[in-house]
Amino acid sequence: MSRSKVRRTSRLGLTEEEQAPGSLSAHVASQASVSGISAQAPPKDPMKALMTPLVALATLLPLCLAACDDSAAKAQKMVNSAQADADKVSTEARADADKKVKTAQADADKKIVDIQAAFTASREDYRHSVQTSLDDLDKKIAELDAKAKAATGKAKTDLDAKLVTIHTDREAFGKDFKSTATSTSENWDAMKIHLDKSWSELKAAVDHM
Repeated sequence: MSRSKVRRTSRLGLTEEEQAPGSLSAHVASQASVSGISAQAPPKDPMKALMTPLVALATLLPLCLAACDDSAAKAQKMVNSAQADADKVSTEARADADKKVKTAQADADKKIVDIQAAFTASREDYRHSVQTSLDDLDKKIAELDAKAKAATGKAKTDLDAKLVTIHTDREAFGKDFKSTATSTSENWDAMKIHLDKSWSELKAAVDHM
């Protein structure tokens, strides 16, 4: 081994000269040993200590946000499902209501057609009956015209006067009767009552000639 001096250091990193009694380095090292502080272990960095929980928080935050997003997505999915169910029920209800309305309208239309057909048949039967009676009455009036033409004196005068009234009433009755061809169920009853009364008066006048 070389005779040159080897600078030995203590565990605090001091050389033999620095460890000599009375040296400032030895005094500082002594105080450090008493305080339990190693010259080779500097105090912890406060910023590093503060950053440690922040780093952990930054790591957990995306997970929390992902969980929140997942919960929001599930909630929205439930809302959409509920709305879809409501829309389906509403659509089915409307379809059912429309079907009932159409069915009711179809039934009403059929009844209207049947009632109208029955009214038309009844009106035509009445008109046929009156027309037959009117044809017979016209024949009698024609006979009275011939009788009045052949008559003389007071008999002719009386016949001519009565026939003027009969022809006037016959013409009025003919107009009323003609209007029955286009009459409706709304005015039929009143028209029929008027026509029946006119017919009775006209027929009575002819029969008494």
